[in-house]
Amino acid sequence: MRLEFTLAPVEARGSLAMMLSKDNWRFVARIDADGTARLSVYEPAAPDREIALPPARIDPLEAGRARTIAFENVDYRVRLSVDGEVVLQTTDETYGPTPSFLRSWTRSERLRQARATVRVGSNGMPLELWHLRVLRDVYYQPRGQSSEGPAGTGSQPIVLRDGEYYMCGDNSPQSKDSRMWQRAELSFFLQSRGDAYQIGTVPEDQLIGKAFFVYWPAGGRVPLAGWPILPNMGQMRIIR
Repeated sequence: MRLEFTLAPVEARGSLAMMLSKDNWRFVARIDADGTARLSVYEPAAPDREIALPPARIDPLEAGRARTIAFENVDYRVRLSVDGEVVLQTTDETYGPTPSFLRSWTRSERLRQARATVRVGSNGMPLELWHLRVLRDVYYQPRGQSSEGPAGTGSQPIVLRDGEYYMCGDNSPQSKDSRMWQRAELSFFLQSRGDAYQIGTVPEDQLIGKAFFVYWPAGGRVPLAGWPILPNMGQMRIIR
């Protein structure tokens, strides 16, 4: 999750505030007009107890001077950036994954916990926000007959051995990737490997090329059929 925008203070007073949430964790960032930046963490076990990181300093905000702000939670690291520079970020000690907790969820709990909240506001600071965007990571959902999904999703983690790869397509709801490769009997080659083959994986010696071109970007959909029929020609491109 990433919140980004251009901040244009109308008057250099008060403060800007931002909030992100994930799995009942809350992260609050504040930037005062004098250039003081703060980042606070609130744990699920004690939602009213503030864990405050040491504050940082940036150049004071000025009326009419635009500043680029980004607040993100990526791979269990929460960062506040100003004008492309990281100002504050959490550590492993203040915020990190708890595998036993994640594996204890039911599927309905996981889907509910996946919802996140984004907020931005001001405390006494007249301002304008330009180019505001909220960016979300691709969320890979379980697929298949099992209510918990195949190995590698949900509460069925998969451990990749040497020479094994788990494939994730870039179109989570539609990609025919490792979440759907659950029948080794369809391939004589995989059958011949016996227990040496792990369902849902691709052996290294079966990787025969490198992706170099986006040939069918998300395109127009037929209203009644519900599936794409026309590719987005403008998004066809070389993968660099």
